[in-house]
Amino acid sequence: MRHSLVAKLTLVVASITVIAFALLAYILFQSTSSQFVKETESFRPRSAPLPVQQATITATRTAYASKGIDGLLELAQDPPTFGLPETSAFLIVDEDNQVIASTEPIFLRAEVTKGDDEQLRINASEVVGGNQATVSLTAVDPIPLLDNAGEQFGSLVILPEPLSEKAGDAFASSVWSSVAIWLVVVVALAVAATIWSLRRFLRPIDQLTDAARVLGAGSRPAQLPISGNAEIDRLIEAFNAATDAIEKTEQMRKQLISDISHELRTPVTNLKGQIEAVDLELLPLDKDFVATIRTEVRQMEGLIQDFQQLMVTDAGQVRLAMEALPLAETVTAAISSSLESVGARLDCSIPAEIEAMADEQRLRQVLANLVANSIRHKPNDLVITVEAKEDPKFVRLSFSDNGPGIASEDQPHIFERFYRAEKSRSRSTGGVGLGLTIVKGLIEAMGGSIELDASYTKGARFEIALQRARQGNLKNP
Repeated sequence: MRHSLVAKLTLVVASITVIAFALLAYILFQSTSSQFVKETESFRPRSAPLPVQQATITATRTAYASKGIDGLLELAQDPPTFGLPETSAFLIVDEDNQVIASTEPIFLRAEVTKGDDEQLRINASEVVGGNQATVSLTAVDPIPLLDNAGEQFGSLVILPEPLSEKAGDAFASSVWSSVAIWLVVVVALAVAATIWSLRRFLRPIDQLTDAARVLGAGSRPAQLPISGNAEIDRLIEAFNAATDAIEKTEQMRKQLISDISHELRTPVTNLKGQIEAVDLELLPLDKDFVATIRTEVRQMEGLIQDFQQLMVTDAGQVRLAMEALPLAETVTAAISSSLESVGARLDCSIPAEIEAMADEQRLRQVLANLVANSIRHKPNDLVITVEAKEDPKFVRLSFSDNGPGIASEDQPHIFERFYRAEKSRSRSTGGVGLGLTIVKGLIEAMGGSIELDASYTKGARFEIALQRARQGNLKNP
């Protein structure tokens, strides 16, 4: 089954692209996940350094002792005032698991729960830019806060230092560094797969190019196999057909040269022999000699005229004087004398009123060639039957004989130039296979057509279509 090459290539490229993107996405996902774990491990504090804890605890107690809850809020808003670094990050939770103060505003509205393991689980959410941002933390070892009397008034949770933009860039850079090699590998594989696929699908074009070079060098290439791609197969079929046509034309050319040589050699040899016999006084120079010379010259003249007529027809330079011809009268006048000379009979049943648009001289030539073809194959007791009928556009002329007919294997070729159903070179069969070719060319030049009726079994019958004459139109040059 043939499929469209465009569809195949589209499917292949699309498949390779999808696979490549899927592979890249998988690699990027795995690398990002791995790198994220590494990065978060690097900044997640397992436990705050002791100096940080002590400084934060001292600042918290001082703020609480001086102003209570307000002091804690001031501490969270401005850590440097209490001797802490500006990057300090912490939150304070009271005994009821409510956030008292936080350096990060998002945790001021956080939900805090304490588990049986005494760990604090902190969940906070905030709408940022139309999107919901959620943060979840687990304080493994919250630091208890005691007042001056030794009573616990809350717990201190030291937060991780927030990521900066620079840290984000570093994270992205580390991710792409880890996937760069895989990215190159995947792209290289995708390109290689695409090239391999394209070369595989386009290999028939390379074969076609090589075959065209062979043909251009004057040799005949082998028939190209069908590839299964609809577009390329049409091209291959056209090339194979053209190759066959070229070979056939070459065979016809060789046959033409051989036929011309043979057909001209015979009258020339006869002329030469007759003239030499007269020179040697073996034959008298009388009327019989002149008649023989005249016959041979006419034979050569007829061959030359056939070749000239074929050349003119091929070039589309046939000059026509189209006119409305009474068909019955024209047919009878064109072939009666030829039939009488060989004792043949004409059966013409064309109604007198039927007229066809044609060039009288060319139509006579067509009919004369058809008669000569019939006489050649049945020289004795020949009967030619001609009938005609009209339709809205054409006059349908039927020309048949009672000869042996045309073999089925020869029927498709009878209008081809230089084709002869009778392969014998005997001059009794006559010609070089141009008669019916010239007939077809003249009929088509007059705007008509001619076909062999393959269903006719009592001889050979040709169906000719001529343009129908319009009333009042007696001349159409």
